[in-house]
Amino acid sequence: MFLEDWMSPKDRGRAAILSYHYEQAGSYEKAYHFKKEAAYKAALIYANSDAIQLYESAIELLKKRLQKPDPAELWALTNDLGKSYYLTGNSKRWIKVLKEQLELASEASNDLFLAKTHNNMGLFYEHEGNWDAASGHFKRAAELARRISDKLLSSRCLINYGLLEMFVGSLVEAQRSFEDALQLARES
Repeated sequence: MFLEDWMSPKDRGRAAILSYHYEQAGSYEKAYHFKKEAAYKAALIYANSDAIQLYESAIELLKKRLQKPDPAELWALTNDLGKSYYLTGNSKRWIKVLKEQLELASEASNDLFLAKTHNNMGLFYEHEGNWDAASGHFKRAAELARRISDKLLSSRCLINYGLLEMFVGSLVEAQRSFEDALQLARES
């Protein structure tokens, strides 16, 4: 308790210190809570190397030390970890995290997470110059988002698809995708 009192709500920079102490004491839930918070704070200030280390450590705590991890929590952590890998330019680790997210979303039968992961995979493959793979993931993401009636997510996926089509010179397809995205956005 004293350690938490020492840290005011406005000063969460000490979260990593608290996480370390709770982990050493065997209080894994509190250690996880503060490690996740420290990772988020590091990511906010673009301290991506620190964020990566803290996210990986939080994921390890969640998987190995806590009772049955919540799939949504694990998916969200891996999503944040993937963003940090993207920002550091580490494509190999980014795609590995994306594939893990796809497995998590599939195992949980969660179409929202599947749609978001496919959209992120589309962004990955677009970044890597693999237009066909990117296109397939954007289309799959938009289809999944429509299936769960998430019009804004579907719209975002269609915009990404349209931007890709515009980049490769398929202007008619790009325009159709943008118009569909605009219609969905208006309906939401």
